[in-house]
Amino acid sequence: MKIIEYLTTLSDSNVNSITFNGRDVTRLNEFIKEYNVSNSTLDEADNDFETLINNVVDECSEDEEEKAELLEAEQDLADFQDIVEEDIYVQTFEIVGDKINIIIE
Repeated sequence: MKIIEYLTTLSDSNVNSITFNGRDVTRLNEFIKEYNVSNSTLDEADNDFETLINNVVDECSEDEEEKAELLEAEQDLADFQDIVEEDIYVQTFEIVGDKINIIIE
């Protein structure tokens, strides 16, 4: 399963952090949850991350100005371009207090 697919299925009500090979991907998860990205949304974008971002922002904006503002706000997602298609082979959990740290590799 790819990271991006995994995050669309994750129920994260008590999740403190999510890391992939030591890299924090919590921000990517926040984007997926904020915009309700699903596997069908991924399919519509042909699993292309840049297309996915553009489609989601386009759907959530009412005009070109708002779209430009949202794209600018989501600029940091480009940092995840290199890992969203990575496969997950191992998933472990670390419980700290009442929160869960998800570690994927």
